[in-house]
Formats: sequence, C-alpha cells, structure tokens
Amino acid sequence: MKYYVKLTLERNPVLVVLHVGTNDVQRKEPREIAIDVKTLCRSIVKDGLTRIAISEIIQRQDEDMNIKIRKTNLLLAE
Repeated sequence: MKYYVKLTLERNPVLVVLHVGTNDVQRKEPREIAIDVKTLCRSIVKDGLTRIAISEIIQRQDEDMNIKIRKTNLLLAE
C-alpha cells in the first residue's frame, strides 16, 4: 500500500486521509487488513508526517462481507 501514497508524501502534506482496505475485504481477514493499515500508518509517521485520518471501510450490499467490514472497522478504531 505504501507505494500508492509515496507520491503524495513527497509533497510533504500536513494531513493524509487514507481510504484503504476496501479491496482487501474479499481476500483477507479483518485482523490482516488492520495490521496492514497500521503498518502503513507507522511508515508514514516514520517518514515525518504526523497527522493521518483513516476512513471507515464502506459497507456493501453483501451482508457476509459487511460482517468482515464491521470487524475490520472496529480493529482500525483501536
């Protein structure tokens, strides 16, 4: 995921808003997604940026997927 924010970070933004994890819900477990997102956040902070906002993963029409999304969102909120 860091590859996708690299160009943005080169501009030295004050705040980065991440909308990540949506595509991962289909192939990863909530814990894996949360770990990946938190790892990305740590790497951004390490690069000198201190303000990060993480948006929730948007729910879908598939209730089984929504269960995973809700679990992931709870883990990201910790």
